[in-house]
Amino acid sequence: MHPFAWQRLKSEDILQDRWLSLRADTCQLPNGRIIAPYYVLEYPPWVNVVARTHEHDVVLVCQYRHGVQQTVLELPAWTVETTDPSPLAAVQRELLEETGYAGAHVVETGRLSPNSANHANWTYCFLATGAEHVAAPLVEDTEHVETVLMPLSEKAGETMWLRGMIFDLDGTLGDTLPVCIQAFQRTFHHYLGHLWKMLICRPPVHSRLLYRYIWHRGEMRSRHASQSASDQRA
Repeated sequence: MHPFAWQRLKSEDILQDRWLSLRADTCQLPNGRIIAPYYVLEYPPWVNVVARTHEHDVVLVCQYRHGVQQTVLELPAWTVETTDPSPLAAVQRELLEETGYAGAHVVETGRLSPNSANHANWTYCFLATGAEHVAAPLVEDTEHVETVLMPLSEKAGETMWLRGMIFDLDGTLGDTLPVCIQAFQRTFHHYLGHLWKMLICRPPVHSRLLYRYIWHRGEMRSRHASQSASDQRA
């Protein structure tokens, strides 16, 4: 056990539902202090995917999210069902059901904690290349989902990712949008870090997405450096 770790002395189930469970822990810190209650949310595992088509478009979904009460554009993401044998099987099934797309090659790029402070579950991230539209989406009567293809190119890629994983289509996020952008950039850079490790450990992989992003970021930094040098000379 790590010396920073807390010791869980007692747990009480507050709520148990199909989609989440809430428990209250009594915890002892390394210095002996007791914290009670400490609430922990237990969700099933989550998955998300960056699905890229042969035309270098990224498959996104537009739908209403009641938590933020906004219609948003985001990466396809779902909950792993108990009937799914693995997160990989879950992301393949859900990508097909929700968007009608299937990836020729699907690889896991990393595992992230959505909120390590009080979420007990993990989010599994995937990259799907060679995605093709093979069937009509199977949308439930409680959902209204639209599939959106966004080009991933040297010119459009930076704009796309700067919009953030959550992009308000009504334009009412106002001053909170930069916060969403910064949070997404940190998450996406971490995502690329996992992808880079995967490419080093298991070559060859369809890596044009990563190389294009790295090339574009290098170009942007070079331009900023040149502009700064010109400003200083002026």
